[in-house]
Amino acid sequence: MARKARQRAESGMYYAEVVSDNKLIFIENDDYRKFLGLLKAAAEEDFAEVLAYALFPEKIHLVIKEGLFGISELMRKVLPKYTNGYNIKYARSGKLFYDRFKSRPLESEEAVLDAVRYVHRTPLANNIKDGLEYEFSSYNSYAKGTESTRGGTVMMLCEDSPHTFKTLMSQKSDFIKTPERLTDEQIKELLRERLKGLSQEDLENLDEEDETVLVTFLHERGVSIRRIALLFDVGKSEVERRLKAGRE
Repeated sequence: MARKARQRAESGMYYAEVVSDNKLIFIENDDYRKFLGLLKAAAEEDFAEVLAYALFPEKIHLVIKEGLFGISELMRKVLPKYTNGYNIKYARSGKLFYDRFKSRPLESEEAVLDAVRYVHRTPLANNIKDGLEYEFSSYNSYAKGTESTRGGTVMMLCEDSPHTFKTLMSQKSDFIKTPERLTDEQIKELLRERLKGLSQEDLENLDEEDETVLVTFLHERGVSIRRIALLFDVGKSEVERRLKAGRE
C-alpha cells in the first residue's frame, strides 16, 4: 500500500514527532547533544528554524519552520546521520527510528504557540522532576533570553519578552490530546489480567521467555521502557533486548 502523502503547511511551520523502533534513541547525555548538533547544523544549512524541541529516550518532539528544502529534506539530513553514528558507537546495526517521522502543519500563530507550549510541557507529562527546566528541552534558552533565541519566531510571538514566554508556557496545552498515563496500579491490573489462571508457583518461576512476553505486552499498551525496567528491576538495555526478542 502506498504511503499517504505528507500534508504540506502553507505557513512552512510544523510540529514533528520522531519515535524509536523499540530502542533507546539516547543512552548517554552526549547522544542528546550529538543529535542537537546535527539538527542545528542542518537547520542552518537549509535556513530553517528549530522553534522548540524536547528529547526523550524513546521519542523526539520538534517544532520547525522549514527553510529552502522542506522539512522532509531537513530530517533526511539528520536522522540517518545520527543512526549511523549511534550504530558505530554502540556496535549495532539496523534502523533506530520507527517508520518515517510524523508531522502536523501549523497554520496560525496560535497553533505555533500551542505546539511550542505542548513540546515544552512534555517533561511535565512524563513526570520528569525538572519539569519545564528539563535539560534536553529548548525551554531554558527562551526563559533566559539567550543569544540563540533572540529575534526568533517564538520570541517575536511572545513580544520579545521572556516573562511573556514563561507565562504562555505555564498554561495548559490542548495541542494533542494525549492518553492518560497509566498508574502503577493500572499496570499491575494489566499484569494480573494477563497472568490469570497461573498458580503462585508458576508466577514465582517465570523464565526469561515468559518475562519477555510480559515486557512486550506492557510496551504495546503504552508503558515506557523506563517504567518497565523499574517494574522488572532490570536495566533499560535489557528491556530493549527483550522487546527485540519478542518481535522476532
